[in-house]
Amino acid sequence: MRVTTWCVLLLAFLAAVPAVAQEQPAPTPPTDTPADPAPDASMAMPMPQRTAPEAQAPKSEEKVGDVFTSLGNYIKFYGSLRLDIAYDTSRTNYGNWVLYVLPNKPYGQLRVGDNGRRYIEPIVNYNNNNEIAINPRGSRLGLDIKGTPIETIKAKIGGKVEIDFYGGDFESKEWKAVPRWRKAYLYLDWGWFELRAGQDQDVVSPLVPRSSDTGASWLLGNLGGRRPQAIFTFKPLFDDTHRLWAQVSLARPGDVDGADNDMIDRNRDSVFQIASERGDGVQDGEDSGVPMIQWRLAYEAPLWYKEMPFSVGLSGHWEQYEFRRRLWIAQLQNYSTSVYRLDSYSLNLEAQFPILEKPKWTVRGEFFWGRALADLWGGIFQGVNPESLLWLGKPEGVEAYGWWVDTTIQPFDFWALTVGYMMDIPDEGTLPAYDLNLISQTRFRNQAGFVNTEFFLGSGFMAGFQFMHVMTDYKYVLDTTTNPIVAYQYQAMDERFLLTAMYSF
Repeated sequence: MRVTTWCVLLLAFLAAVPAVAQEQPAPTPPTDTPADPAPDASMAMPMPQRTAPEAQAPKSEEKVGDVFTSLGNYIKFYGSLRLDIAYDTSRTNYGNWVLYVLPNKPYGQLRVGDNGRRYIEPIVNYNNNNEIAINPRGSRLGLDIKGTPIETIKAKIGGKVEIDFYGGDFESKEWKAVPRWRKAYLYLDWGWFELRAGQDQDVVSPLVPRSSDTGASWLLGNLGGRRPQAIFTFKPLFDDTHRLWAQVSLARPGDVDGADNDMIDRNRDSVFQIASERGDGVQDGEDSGVPMIQWRLAYEAPLWYKEMPFSVGLSGHWEQYEFRRRLWIAQLQNYSTSVYRLDSYSLNLEAQFPILEKPKWTVRGEFFWGRALADLWGGIFQGVNPESLLWLGKPEGVEAYGWWVDTTIQPFDFWALTVGYMMDIPDEGTLPAYDLNLISQTRFRNQAGFVNTEFFLGSGFMAGFQFMHVMTDYKYVLDTTTNPIVAYQYQAMDERFLLTAMYSF
């Protein structure tokens, strides 16, 4: 009901604004407002253009469709209509985009070896349950807002609102997809310094693989999502071409993974009952009482062409989780409560390098390393070892590293080809090793390679095809008599064929 109400109010606002503009003379558009930020890179260096030059409006038509309000604000409406048709040879999480391939649920028979030790002989049934996903959820609607400069503080003011339709439960029907905030922020810009407040892309690891899969290659080697935050950016320009970026953000912790790993005991029958339920209703990141801190240092300079400058950057983050472990001690007829804190951190590298101007040829990539990275879409969404709080008495974060690299060549304005590879690798030593059920669900490697081709046919229309091969490695129990249990890996694989049609306006 709330979503419907907001949609009606937004439509009413858009319908009313032109009427207001007709009643009053349109002011001159601001000439000193900052350039529109890259669609996916936030305040990072510009991303490769995904629209052919002939599909962009000529200079004389840039103001077509723009609106001016009574306060002198300059509003530009933009968006895209999109349909993705994806065929997968195996079931994935989740079908509209790929995070990882679902386990093929191997089974086996208990055997006794020559040495008398028991082991499980696997009978693996590879996941060949194909599926198809057709969805328009990647369509976007947005407003760029640029206001009259604030004379009292000598700053430019503006903002951005952007939604897509990936909100709600992933299992909800496509015909009733729910809008989702992508970005909703305001900014104050002094040229050399900018303050941005609202929901925006994470400061860390700002680049995104040029894959048509709308999941931004999360859990496959690309770190960083979107969340509410305040971003402080120092961005001096040297020699009109060389720029330094120094960014710090204070962000909402635990906003992506929503982890609630507190262990609460409800059973009072045993003498010393191990906690049997998880969660106290408060996210562990919020429970810590401190914000997530992100930072980034980057340098960019043009080489062959300004559309894709050479750049290199270093970024990282820190956040904290708070856990409570509450056990019922029957002999004491009372609870024993312990409070623990766990630090999450990362260190990340980014680089993009233009090789040729004609034809346009670029190479980009990122690398990350850290601990408890689920809140940044790392570690294959395994942030805290669920065994650690229950059996080891204190929380332990899952360590992980990963990387991605892609190269794009665009010999013609109407065609681009991208080839890429990516990988997310949690440290096996920090994953579950004692609990049989947890081991069978543990993902310890996730990787994918893709070939993506895009055709820009003019007037904002793009048609694309992508082939993607995804491999997710799981553990399988081999010997249940050892401590820790001996397990070996098996691999679930998927081949994904994706057709995309998109009209940008």
